[in-house]
Amino acid sequence: MTDSQNDKMARILAELGKLVFMPLFLKPGWDPFPRHAQSSVEALKLFLNGYAFEHAGRPPQFALNAVKALENLISDGNEDSLSSAGFSEKLWDKFCELMNGRGTFRKGNPLNPERSAHLVDAVTLCQDLIDDGQNLYLFASRAVENNRLRDAHGTLQRIRGIGPKIASLFLRDVAMVVNVREPLLADRELLQPIDVWLKRTTEALTGTSVKAARELVRLADEADCSALWLNAGSWYFASKIALTETKLAECLQSPDALKRSIAEHRNRVCEECKLLGTE
Repeated sequence: MTDSQNDKMARILAELGKLVFMPLFLKPGWDPFPRHAQSSVEALKLFLNGYAFEHAGRPPQFALNAVKALENLISDGNEDSLSSAGFSEKLWDKFCELMNGRGTFRKGNPLNPERSAHLVDAVTLCQDLIDDGQNLYLFASRAVENNRLRDAHGTLQRIRGIGPKIASLFLRDVAMVVNVREPLLADRELLQPIDVWLKRTTEALTGTSVKAARELVRLADEADCSALWLNAGSWYFASKIALTETKLAECLQSPDALKRSIAEHRNRVCEECKLLGTE
């Protein structure tokens, strides 16, 4: 594969990401929490709903019950409750009650208030941020805008159960929302959440999946496109269109094969919408 083909593929995938990711994923996940910039509670709900439990194999009721538990404890909109002593324990107890004995994955649960030398629960981190006049969203957005990605990435990983991928996922989406000027950022690879689909796509495009985050940033720079949208578009194409490793490799043989596969998917989705009467 020539460099010009790589560039074309990267631009196609970035354009796909820009086209589909905001309406299909970001807006549905963020719109239920419109006051995330003003409210520490709303920012925490946003994080719990779309990020804190995005581990492989976590059932959807984890996020749903985490948000529901928070709403049950702060049903009157009293923001001060989040800062009160013992709130972490109350939220954990309510979450366990809502799970109704179905298992809470205590060891890696972001709501678990057990303290350790290096880890805290999500509420405790929120309380620290409130003391600094911030919430989870404001902390992340200011880190993105002020070129402090490494600090923010490390701080998010203080939350029990939050590893590098989830920290990068949250920061990437925040960077999309604030429409950051990417070339001005240092440590841009920290805005690249990498899963098995991104590794496979990176290897197909660059010949290696080692340091895939850096490879995607490099590829985006060479193709003069957004690394954020390249990441999102690559994930969407691989996991929602290609669906298998073999098909992914076939589609990434050339720009024409990639375009053809996207067009076929679009036509298939349109036909499904007609059959369902949703068009």
